[in-house]
Amino acid sequence: MRSNLKISLAFLMGLVSVFLTVYYYVHQREYSQQYKTVINAFHTLQSDYDALSYDILKSALYGYNNQDDISQGARNLNEAYADLYNAPLFSKEQYLSLDYSLIDLGSDIAEYNSAVEHYLMLNAGIKNSFVFLINYANRSHHIFPPDATIHNDIHAIISELSNMRLLLEEMHLKSIGPHLQNIKNFETTNDEQKAFIKTLTLHIRYIQKNFPDFIVIITKLQDKGLTTMLSNLQNSFNQVAKNDFIMIDRFAMLLLVLIITALIIIVNLLLRSQRENRNLKILQKELEYVANFDILTGLLNRNSFNQTLALKTYADPTLLLVNINDFKHVNDIYGSNIGDYILKEVSQLIKLPIFEPFNPSYYRLGGDDFGILFENLPQKAAYSFAEALAHSIKYYLFIKDDIEVNITVNIAINTQEPLLENADMVLKHHKKSSLEAIVTFSEELGLKEQIQKNINILKSLSSAIDDHRIIPYFQPIIDLKSGKIVKYEALIRQVSEEGEIIVPDRFLALAAQTPLYRELTKMMIERVFETFESEPYRFSINLSMRDLLDRGLMQILEELLKNNPQSAKRLEIELLESENLTNIDVVKHFITLLKSYGCRIAIDDFGTGYSNFSHLAKLSVDTLKIDGSLISRIETNEKYLLTVQTIVRYAEALGVETTAEFVETKETALKLREIGITYGQGYYFDKPQSSVVAKEIIL
Repeated sequence: MRSNLKISLAFLMGLVSVFLTVYYYVHQREYSQQYKTVINAFHTLQSDYDALSYDILKSALYGYNNQDDISQGARNLNEAYADLYNAPLFSKEQYLSLDYSLIDLGSDIAEYNSAVEHYLMLNAGIKNSFVFLINYANRSHHIFPPDATIHNDIHAIISELSNMRLLLEEMHLKSIGPHLQNIKNFETTNDEQKAFIKTLTLHIRYIQKNFPDFIVIITKLQDKGLTTMLSNLQNSFNQVAKNDFIMIDRFAMLLLVLIITALIIIVNLLLRSQRENRNLKILQKELEYVANFDILTGLLNRNSFNQTLALKTYADPTLLLVNINDFKHVNDIYGSNIGDYILKEVSQLIKLPIFEPFNPSYYRLGGDDFGILFENLPQKAAYSFAEALAHSIKYYLFIKDDIEVNITVNIAINTQEPLLENADMVLKHHKKSSLEAIVTFSEELGLKEQIQKNINILKSLSSAIDDHRIIPYFQPIIDLKSGKIVKYEALIRQVSEEGEIIVPDRFLALAAQTPLYRELTKMMIERVFETFESEPYRFSINLSMRDLLDRGLMQILEELLKNNPQSAKRLEIELLESENLTNIDVVKHFITLLKSYGCRIAIDDFGTGYSNFSHLAKLSVDTLKIDGSLISRIETNEKYLLTVQTIVRYAEALGVETTAEFVETKETALKLREIGITYGQGYYFDKPQSSVVAKEIIL
């Protein structure tokens, strides 16, 4: 899962967790309070009921008056029920099923309180009559004679009534009857006695009449039906509440899982962040290392070199720029592994102990360029150091995988800013013009002026290309036997803005080092085809190995051949032998392609440098153009004459025609015809002209 999605998910889960936690806390707290309210109401109701029952029983058993306490207990019972009934929890949907039980409980409490009122009324009457009888009986001793039997009956009745009340047993009423009848039958002697018996009898009969109801109401009030109903209702409530608590527990569990999941994601992100931070620190160190050090050799790199010079931490700095000679060939011949091995070895060889007193810093400044920066190094010591270094590397045995490689280096010494640019400039110039290993930069060499001159030449050439001031000149090539012009060689010229004709020696070699070279070749091919579209002569164009490897340029040439089939049959391509036709397969393919259009192939400048005769035998060429440096000396130097004769015999053996360049005199022309040269070209016949000029040649 991508980091951004994980962060969003963790944030969302965290947000939901917080919201649910707050919701859970508020809901759980509110529910708990409401639950406690109901439970307290149940307890209060039960407590008030028990207190009231106790007060009733106590008032029934004992004679003292607690009627107010019982009445207050009844009111408390009503209030406790009202609190229970109005509890907010019972308004919730899941508790609506308890409504009928609550209403039934209210009805029973109302009925119970009604019984309490009835009890109070009976208890008050019985208790008052009983107390009255006890007090009233004491008067009998004053009203009746001491030996009267009525005293015994009165005491017996009082005693039975006391037992009946204490034991709350109705059976004692039966024992009262005989004694009450004796009292009624007692023969009174005066009105006072009669009134006493009447009053006494009235209260006893009241108690006899109401005590059974008293027992019934007491029994009803002590019945535990209300307790049972209250207990059943509380159990029902607890069952519903239990379901609520289960839901709350499940919600809490879900919330816990959500929080744990969010925490796991957050911890995972934190761990990943820490890991990425570690990786970033490692990458930062690697980048810092790459920014300042060369990975292959471990030396400081060019960036570090520039920073050191910018900080000017070196007093009177001297740079030794070391370049490995022909390192490209080492890579081409032995492969990059051997090349890397050479670079690593050289990076260590340049650290000579004799350098240490001058605070040396070692750099790899480019592919095969190494730099050593010194501080306060005398010029003589610098040259000695360079000699020691060149000698050390020259005689070091580079052996890798049983392959021994010998290398040499060129070293430039420079103390003048810009250090690297000056050293590089003098080193490149020196390698072209000298075999000496060491060179010291000096303003007197005029290298900067030469560079500026080259820049001006390239600017002028670029402008000439844009203004179409690149034109072909044409020089005739003569059949030495007939003296007739058989073809023309197209030679490139640049026309300056002032109309001056500039020969290729002044710009072509420099252009060959830039992309302008392709534009020059392309323009020459197109212009020459335009010229010879209406001319009957054969014509030749010079191409190099570099041109043959330029696929885009070759496509342009092939397109011209397709569109100009007649001109193609008169075209001769002169391959510059001096360019070393190294890729023989490309050359063979090119020759096959050109010959399919009827073109002819010539090898130009043959005889210069290393002429590969074996390769020539493999190539289907038509003409060898013998280099002018040989032709110009055949009359004065026998060796050159023999060389040319050898080339002619070789060409004849292959069935190839020959062309001699630089024919300056009639004697040379006659000599060339004598030794069998097929064609001649040079100022003796005609100079290159801006147009095709036909003329008669007389040998």
